[in-house]
Amino acid sequence: LDIGTGTGILSIMSKRAKHIYACEMNAVLCKIAKKNIEKNQLQEKITLIHSHSNALQKGNILPANGVDVIVTELVDSGLLGENIVQILKHAEKNLTS
Repeated sequence: LDIGTGTGILSIMSKRAKHIYACEMNAVLCKIAKKNIEKNQLQEKITLIHSHSNALQKGNILPANGVDVIVTELVDSGLLGENIVQILKHAEKNLTS
C-alpha cells in the first residue's frame, strides 16, 4: 500500500510486488499518478484509489486479509506536519495482514 502516492513514483518503483494499491486524496495528483501508471503500462499491477488512507478498509478495494507492506513519502518540511504518525498507526492497525 502506497499511502499518499502523489505522482505514483513509489508504486511504480515497487512493480516487482504482486500487486500495489496506491491511495492519494488530492485529485490533481491522482490524475498525474494515473498518467504515470499508464505511461509505464502498470494499470493491471497498480490499483489507484482516490481517497485518504483513513477511509480505506480491508475487503473494500484492498484485499480482505489486508496488505503486506506499507510505503509512504509523507514527510514535509516540518517532518511530522502531515499527521504521518497517526496515519501510519491507523494503516498498521487497520489495513495490514
